[in-house]
Amino acid sequence: MDEVSIRERISKRKLRELERYIDIVESIREHGRTTKELVLQYLPDEISHVPDRVRELFNEFLKKKEKTLNELIIMYKNVPRIEIATRYVIFCLCTMASLKDMRVEKYFSTLRELYSDILPFIENPEYSEVDKIVKLIQMRYEKVDNQFLTVLTLKYAHGVRKILKAFKKEVFEWIMTLQTIREFEENLRVFFMKKSSERIRKCIRSIIRVFSHRTSFPLAVTIIRKGEYRKYVSIADMYTTLTTFRSGAFLIMKLDSEKVRKIEAELEAGKEVIIRIESVKGIVRSVAKLSLDPILYERGAFDIGYRYCSKNKCEECPISNICLKYLNIKIK
Repeated sequence: MDEVSIRERISKRKLRELERYIDIVESIREHGRTTKELVLQYLPDEISHVPDRVRELFNEFLKKKEKTLNELIIMYKNVPRIEIATRYVIFCLCTMASLKDMRVEKYFSTLRELYSDILPFIENPEYSEVDKIVKLIQMRYEKVDNQFLTVLTLKYAHGVRKILKAFKKEVFEWIMTLQTIREFEENLRVFFMKKSSERIRKCIRSIIRVFSHRTSFPLAVTIIRKGEYRKYVSIADMYTTLTTFRSGAFLIMKLDSEKVRKIEAELEAGKEVIIRIESVKGIVRSVAKLSLDPILYERGAFDIGYRYCSKNKCEECPISNICLKYLNIKIK
């Protein structure tokens, strides 16, 4: 988990041409270090302490000369409500695929308000309670696909029950045993239907991101210790894409991508550039990978895009002093 400099990974020839863009990428990544995952910002008071305490224990554990996974599992088991917090986070991130407008902040806020009502289901996810949970949510948050929410809630209940019965582990402990990002992604399919979609993939990666970094809710401890989190593939959603392009971070790819050079030429000519998200996902993911910590980069880029860039709040933006401010870039 040692910190690695981007400059150490780039040849001296490239470094001379890319220095400015490296600074932008690093600034976005470092903003991610100081930003909480959105779902954790909206945890109910009863479980809001859990990620902080887990981080403390994980950092203490790393300082020990002799350490075993079983030792850390015992330490984590002593954190009050850790299992409920784990299940609740997964429930939030699983069911967000049912949103019609993907306004996740408002959705997480609604679930927090409903916490006492949905807690019995989180503790004991009975299939017979699914309709009740769906109606509770729909009454407070209308912009959900009811049928899809029902399916996702059923699959959530199935996933929790299978882990408890088939693996004989609590959900947080099950996450702790996973070895690689790929294994994590494959195993999370237990919470979703077989037929995948872009929204489902986003939910799966959101769960991975929350639990696979030491600055968040570090349950996937082997993945973190082995540096597997660096293999995380960015979701490359609208906000992350907006920040990556408007800031100029995408230009770190200019020596390797004809598409990037073409966009740069259009910007230098003063043209308005319209970028379709699907056509540049590869570029955004490559920039996140080059940051050497794609989870932090995505967290930082999403927060900047969501809170500042999408609203043209350049003066308030935390990377305003280094951003290239390509406001003539439009994302569709």
